[in-house]
Formats: sequence, structure tokens, C-alpha cells
Amino acid sequence: MRISGVFLTLLIFSAVSSFFSCASLGKKPLPPGARRAPVQETTVGPEREASNALIEQGKSKLEAGHYDKAFDFFQESVNVDPTNGVGFYYLAYVKYKTGEYQEVANFLEKAEALLSSSKEWQERIDLLKGELNR
Repeated sequence: MRISGVFLTLLIFSAVSSFFSCASLGKKPLPPGARRAPVQETTVGPEREASNALIEQGKSKLEAGHYDKAFDFFQESVNVDPTNGVGFYYLAYVKYKTGEYQEVANFLEKAEALLSSSKEWQERIDLLKGELNR
């Protein structure tokens, strides 16, 4: 009889601690057999991967001074993924480097809207805006 009392105590303790561990994480306990949906916040889709690859190719052309070719890669990057603000930033940068200042502001506006959560990109955008306003 003593063993079953200890077993019952352990069972109650286990159930209570499971409940509180879920509660302490801000999660409600799941019904039996249910699973939580996987978190996909850091998942990058194929369009973004392709867009980022095009941006890398464009950056290589940009570093080599081939602005027209760089622009084509950056343009294609935003065609593939219109939500990739980095592509719009580099479109603005190429237009700035080629002296086509009237187009810089439009690209920067799109980049700023899409990259608003990134302090690093906001700083880059602000620097380019500063150069544009000189």
C-alpha cells in the first residue's frame, strides 16, 4: 500500500509540474495527441533565396564597376521577390552611382518600407539619403 501512495504522489507531482512548465512559457497545455505548429519565422522561401543569389551577382558586378549589369541583376532580384528590400536598396545605389538621382528616391522609399525592422539597413538608407541631399 505504501508503494502505491508514493506512486500516486509522483504522478500528481509530474502532472502539476508539466502544467506549470507550459504555463511558465506562456503556452496553454495542448490536448492529448495534439502537436504545436512549427515556428517558421526564419524560414526563407525559394523566391527569397533566388532573389538573394541575384543580389550577390549584382554586388559582384557593382564592385567591378559594371553598373548596367549590376542594375539588371538587382532589377531581376526584385522581379523574383518584390518583398526583398535589399534589392531595392541596391537599385537606388546603382542609380546614385550613375547620377540618375531622380530614380534614387523611389527605390529608397520601397527599400525603407520593406526593411523597416532592420536598424542596419535603415542606417544605410539614411546614409544614401544624406548623400543624395548634398
